Amino acid sequence: MMSISRRIARNSIVLFASNIVSKTFTFLYIIFMARYLGKSDFGVFSFAFAFCGLFVLMTDMGLDKLTVREVARDKSLAGKYVGNFVLIKIFLGMTTFALIASVINIMGYSNPTLSIVYWLGLHIVIRSFSNVFYAVIQANEKMEYVSIGLILGNALLLLGVVLTAKLNLSVTAIGVVFVIVSSVDLGYAFGICLKKFVKPKFEIDLDFWKKSIKTAWPLGAMLIFVMFYFRTDVVMINLMIGDPDVGLYSAAYRIAEIPILIPGLLMVAIFPVLSSLFRSSKSSFRKTYSLTLKYLFCLGLPIAMIITLIAYPLLNLVYDVEYIASARALQVLIWASAIMFLTMVQGSTFVAADKQIISMKLSAAAFVLNILMNLILIPKYSYVGASIATVLTEIFGFALGAYFLSRYGLKMDLFGTLFVPLMVLLLGLAVIFPLILLGVHPLIQVFVFLAVYAPLIVFIGLNKEERQNLLSFMNIKKLLFAGSRLGIEEER
Repeated sequence: MMSISRRIARNSIVLFASNIVSKTFTFLYIIFMARYLGKSDFGVFSFAFAFCGLFVLMTDMGLDKLTVREVARDKSLAGKYVGNFVLIKIFLGMTTFALIASVINIMGYSNPTLSIVYWLGLHIVIRSFSNVFYAVIQANEKMEYVSIGLILGNALLLLGVVLTAKLNLSVTAIGVVFVIVSSVDLGYAFGICLKKFVKPKFEIDLDFWKKSIKTAWPLGAMLIFVMFYFRTDVVMINLMIGDPDVGLYSAAYRIAEIPILIPGLLMVAIFPVLSSLFRSSKSSFRKTYSLTLKYLFCLGLPIAMIITLIAYPLLNLVYDVEYIASARALQVLIWASAIMFLTMVQGSTFVAADKQIISMKLSAAAFVLNILMNLILIPKYSYVGASIATVLTEIFGFALGAYFLSRYGLKMDLFGTLFVPLMVLLLGLAVIFPLILLGVHPLIQVFVFLAVYAPLIVFIGLNKEERQNLLSFMNIKKLLFAGSRLGIEEER
């Protein structure tokens, strides 16, 4: 059997590779959409997407995360979880769509905003059913099937957006495209789950429903707070300033959220392992958490610095001259992304350790703080103020999360995990600072910074064992070969 580190590495590599492809499609259709719709209509779509996002987790209420955790611990439970949770989600989906329609009408919006909200609302309901089946696939650590679904869905969205532009259709047609693609994705996820893993046992087991909902509701509440936190800034900018500033903020946010894929995908691969280790080996659980935290922070810092240095030419290249003002927001937001490399690890660790109630309370506190900061900063600084609020909220959330994890035996090595990488970052910044003052091309600044940061972080920031683990993780060919052999043996 593959070791824990090899299983994590193989699944992470599969997810990273597929997401490079799928997110390339996403990036292309977002750019294409922004250029085709223009700043105002793109702002309308961004608002509708963010608005529906505020309700998306009402279709889940933590059931998907619970499925991954419990099925990872006991694979025989998969049929029962899928069969019962699909039925629960029928009720949740209908309720969510009705609430979306009611709230958007009460707010007084008219077409095309109303129409695009309806279509995107239907899209998130359909996606909620797909996620039940993907949860079982994730629990079985077969990320290649998740990867195929990601690529398929985003490729179809790109195709749909291009056809919409070619046919000169309205922004509402893009909502229709999202519904069609989510329906195709549902068929794929259900087919894979049925053929490869489990036949759902559709039943109404009220005792099981009651027990599951009691366990899952903190997960659902936590995810809702997180989603509100990520989407509320767009809604608040729209209400306080207007659609054009929403478009500028969204353009920066779309780029700033790309690096978050790294910890996000890694935690998709690690979460089933953490959930299992919490029951079988507490020492391995603690070690996996600590190493993941350190590796990701060492990676997140240089990514943030690079984006900060190239923000203006990057936005000019990716979008259009009318979006160049987004660079100021991007240079701030990207540091929130770097901190998320830590907070995402903390969040998954809390849930894997059955401490979802603590995680829920932390998410609620971060959400409230973000609202307050937005109320103060958006009226004065618009979308840049919203960016600053996001960074401050992430710092607060990380500090609070570290405190509570330390109380449960997961005390962080502050010197090795935080201080050393930050000192190496500042040293790299000090070296390139004269280049910044002289106006040297940003790409040269990036090259010099990496030439300083990379060797120092490897030989000073990591100890011998951590360097060996990193080299093992990077042995992609060997990992994939071992994984393919294991898959063949399992099929037999």
